[in-house]
Amino acid sequence: MPAPDYKFVVVDAGYFLVREIVNALRSLGAKVLIIRLPLDAATGAPDVSKYGQFIADFASACGRFQPQALITVNHLGFDSQGILTGLLEKLRTPALVWYVDSPKYILKNIQANVSSWIGVFVWEKAYLSWLREVGFSHVHYLPLATDPAIFTASGASNRLTVSPQSLVFVGDSMAATARKALNKLPPDVLEKLGVGAEQWQSGDLQELFSRIEKDWGLPSDVRADAESALTLIATRRRRVEFIQSLLDSHRVGKMAIFGDAAWKDRLRLNGELKDGSLELQPPADYYLDLPGIYRSAGAVLNLTGLQMPTALNQRCYDVPAAGGLLITDEREALSEQFNPGKEIIPYRTRDEMLDKWNFYQDHPAERQSVIEAGKRRVLQEHTYQHRMEQALAVAKRWFNWK
Repeated sequence: MPAPDYKFVVVDAGYFLVREIVNALRSLGAKVLIIRLPLDAATGAPDVSKYGQFIADFASACGRFQPQALITVNHLGFDSQGILTGLLEKLRTPALVWYVDSPKYILKNIQANVSSWIGVFVWEKAYLSWLREVGFSHVHYLPLATDPAIFTASGASNRLTVSPQSLVFVGDSMAATARKALNKLPPDVLEKLGVGAEQWQSGDLQELFSRIEKDWGLPSDVRADAESALTLIATRRRRVEFIQSLLDSHRVGKMAIFGDAAWKDRLRLNGELKDGSLELQPPADYYLDLPGIYRSAGAVLNLTGLQMPTALNQRCYDVPAAGGLLITDEREALSEQFNPGKEIIPYRTRDEMLDKWNFYQDHPAERQSVIEAGKRRVLQEHTYQHRMEQALAVAKRWFNWK
């Protein structure tokens, strides 16, 4: 749906997705005005001392630009007092919010920010019912996508490449992320988690969440922080243990990990691995490094975070767009958006993953067929231009745009 007469104000706080959204909107013919959300240099959170200026900038933009809507990611720009939500209602200007992380752990003081003037898109459909339960009337499932200008050969960077015999994983060990999440919790909650975590290690994460909600009597924001921390810890453990199991199998051959220095401490590196079977590399730049890594690798391993029980993460779109082979853990959304086994290679267990990795190493023609089919599918159906076109069509119905 071209949008030649549409105008949008987009909140930019340095989040990677904003650039892609802006480019996609402009490619559809829309006019875009960007307003900056100042961040605290020490914490990376919005700078509360400058929030008043941000609100004033938005009000001024609405007056002179007359936008169709405000667009933001993960509710960035919204405050716990509901100041921005109230301004949207006063100005009768909708907001379109695209969640690409769990809204349960981001949105604080929900009732101050529920409004019929806010439309919420979410990359994981498991959160749709929760968003409706807390009061949002405009909610829609919108998966992630890719930007061809970044990842296809014509515009992609080849600054960094890897051996075509290497299985590649791009992501950190999450040690610092989990520690930061735990540090947000009060001491008494941390003490309780010392018991809960032991039971949770061999149990169901959702079961622990249910017990926390039922028995602990925590304020909603503290409970959300506790659930977020446990989800991050569980994801970290799954990520580290799975990769360790691959290395222990001695069936990988060569493997390269691009991530934080903590990987060295998290993995048990025996003499053989230190001799060169495993490469531990610094973090890769999304725009400058990933296209070349994805394109040159023998295959890219994907391990989905536990905050997305059904959805596909960014690698599922970027790797095929770059012309790489993706081997990903089985997800419900995979068969909805791709032809599994023909465009992207799924696995359920470690051994199945290793079998498929070795098969495609030994069968280059079959590997190339998957790569070409995956790239074709992504470019035909899963770019950010496709997603913005879908979002605007939904918003048009929500807010009666002409």
